[in-house]
Amino acid sequence: MEQEKNKTSSNPAVFRKLSILIAALLLTGTAAISRQNESPRTIWNGVFSTGQAVRGQEQFQMHCAECHDGDLNPRDTASRLVGDRFMDRWREDTLGNLFNFVSTSMPRTRPASLTKAVYLDVISFLLSKNSIPPGVRDLNEDDVEGIHFQRKDGPMPLPGGALVQVAGCLSVDLQDETFTLTHATDPARTRRVNDSTPEEIAAAAERALGMNSFRLENWAYLGKSFSRLDHIGHKVLAKGTLIRQTNRERISLTYMRTLDTSCEP
Repeated sequence: MEQEKNKTSSNPAVFRKLSILIAALLLTGTAAISRQNESPRTIWNGVFSTGQAVRGQEQFQMHCAECHDGDLNPRDTASRLVGDRFMDRWREDTLGNLFNFVSTSMPRTRPASLTKAVYLDVISFLLSKNSIPPGVRDLNEDDVEGIHFQRKDGPMPLPGGALVQVAGCLSVDLQDETFTLTHATDPARTRRVNDSTPEEIAAAAERALGMNSFRLENWAYLGKSFSRLDHIGHKVLAKGTLIRQTNRERISLTYMRTLDTSCEP
């Protein structure tokens, strides 16, 4: 054994190979730890360039100002494009959903008529108008889904009026005929309010239950597509408008489906 050890230490080629292998293993481990500790990329991480915002301002004047020029005043609380109203509409979501909305529905008279590059420039301009700092490279379409839209001080509970999805246990109080989602997860943004993708359903089914409770309203909207009494005690996925009230938070339903026929907190 001692002879084999001496052969290895005295052979430069073998020693170099071992050194390279050890270094590679160390780098791989360090990279994995680094990825685990990475914070999500947000709009505050310099996701667009100054030049792109300047181009976006020009494009905004050409294609958007006719309808939205009055929406750029930060002192106007009704402004749809700067300030709290804009931030609350899009926060706790990805920049991808803002891009998808703008690029498919704007301008109102000619939706989806501009190039993707123009839409990205306009979004960069809007971010700059909301005091979000630029970086050194342009925003591109491949990046938007991985960029979180949030306030500078971090994630916050969603505001009332947000379109949300929540998983929880469907229960009923037969005395007053009120239906409630108990052990519910925290509300998450959804832009797809009338159905769900297979990916959404699978993710909701795997998600651990939470500590929230929401009274469920607007059952008439679902029509006969969901018989609520047949699903009492089931784990369900609910979508709708979040209504914030002290000690009485509600969801005005637009969609519901069963995820599991049992619901274990």
